[in-house]
Amino acid sequence: MKQDANFARSTLAGLGLFGCLALASLATATSANAGADVKIPVDQARVVELAAEPGTVIVGNPTIADVTLRNGNLMIIQGKAYGETNIIVLTTDGEQIANMDVVVQARNKNALWIYSSQGRKSFRCSPFCEGELNTGDNAEFFTSITTQNQGKLSAAKKSGSTSSGGGEQ
Repeated sequence: MKQDANFARSTLAGLGLFGCLALASLATATSANAGADVKIPVDQARVVELAAEPGTVIVGNPTIADVTLRNGNLMIIQGKAYGETNIIVLTTDGEQIANMDVVVQARNKNALWIYSSQGRKSFRCSPFCEGELNTGDNAEFFTSITTQNQGKLSAAKKSGSTSSGGGEQ
């Protein structure tokens, strides 16, 4: 009987220690996630599910990132330009439900940058390389790509449809 009591005590003590360690790791993971940066490639978006329905959303620098709210507690963050900003979300009662740092960074997947004495030119290669608009590119190259993109969009609008859904029909 004494052995059973000692076994029970040591088992309970072990379970108690395990429970404390599990709670400590959970608390660490939660605080790490709450303070973690949201990283978004420029010209891309991320969906963030909020703990409650937002009342007010504050974007530190809306030229770097923008926010769209959908379906109650879904927030879509769009990376607009390179840089860092923050987003604070409050309920209708003014209670803070989110406070995050947002880092908008370059998309490196399939990217090619050519540097010369005239400046940088950016390309996206998948599988063929095509010019891509990026802040910091050579002005003449940037204007050429912009003109081509506008021409393509204009032709699509004339045909009565656009893939972006933003055209008039």
